[in-house]
Amino acid sequence: EPARRWRLGYNVWSMNKGPLATVREVMTPHPVTTTPSTLVGEATRVMEEVGCRHLPVLEEGRLVGILAKRGVSCICSSARQVGEVMTRDPQTATPDEGLEVAAATMALSKVDCLLVMEDGQLVGILTTYDVLDLVCRRFRVDPSLG
Repeated sequence: EPARRWRLGYNVWSMNKGPLATVREVMTPHPVTTTPSTLVGEATRVMEEVGCRHLPVLEEGRLVGILAKRGVSCICSSARQVGEVMTRDPQTATPDEGLEVAAATMALSKVDCLLVMEDGQLVGILTTYDVLDLVCRRFRVDPSLG
């Protein structure tokens, strides 16, 4: 029964001593980025080509926003600039932050990713898929449970 599996997973998670992992261990380093002046159509093409759902937006090396594929696919023309439709002041994490803290930030903020910053520089991106991948690898559910 799914509830039993959830309870087992929760108990295993809560018994863990120390952080599950750090953001650095799970994040995707050096993500592909875009600029505010890039056309949305070009940024969307890059996302499809690279296979990602989010593009950090940098201006002169400084993080100014994030572009989410889900957000642009339904609301805007591909001729608009990224700076017009990006989310400003995106949620961030540090590389040495515990994954539990980062996952809680994502859940409470209702975001699909955190941009990972170190010394004012973008060094990675942490997505829900990165977190779920780690959970699946660390907490394998016994197939005999159902």
